[in-house]
Amino acid sequence: MYRVRRTRQSNIDLYRQYNYIFFDLANPIAANNFINRILKSISKLEYLPYRGKKFQIQILDIFISKTI
Repeated sequence: MYRVRRTRQSNIDLYRQYNYIFFDLANPIAANNFINRILKSISKLEYLPYRGKKFQIQILDIFISKTI
């Protein structure tokens, strides 16, 4: 199995996007759905890291480290 590490900057970006949808667009349901879908997709990468197009796979190789 692989491990996905989220960087501090990616967490900040997600937090800002969530706040924008929640507060600026005044849509808390959409904000929660957005975050849940993003986090679910990220967690799927641990089980199927090479699922996707070739250019996505090359990018994933940079961010995914194999666990022992």
